[in-house]
Amino acid sequence: MNIKDYLKGQFINPPFEDVNLSTVLAKRGIAEDAEHDTVSEQDRELAYADLLMTLVTMFSGGGATKKRGNWSETAAQVSIGINDRLSFIKTAREIYKKYGESINYTIKDITNRW
Repeated sequence: MNIKDYLKGQFINPPFEDVNLSTVLAKRGIAEDAEHDTVSEQDRELAYADLLMTLVTMFSGGGATKKRGNWSETAAQVSIGINDRLSFIKTAREIYKKYGESINYTIKDITNRW
């Protein structure tokens, strides 16, 4: 199994695009077609943390429908709540800390400010 499929497999119906995955792998200097077991555990975990941070910055939104003639395809709706985002940040921070990297990213929940 290549590293791209391995990382996709860490998520149920990954809401990010292949280009997001390709960007993470390029940032880490990992070839997309590399077999997952040839990539170090550190690089696999850091790439996973990077993908979690991609989800943190992703907009929630409705599914889009593409139509052509009598054929249509609807993409799933993505909804990532504040607690999900905070959990992603926490997990990513733990991984980054394990390998001596850091992130400086915070989210403030202003949902109930009124």
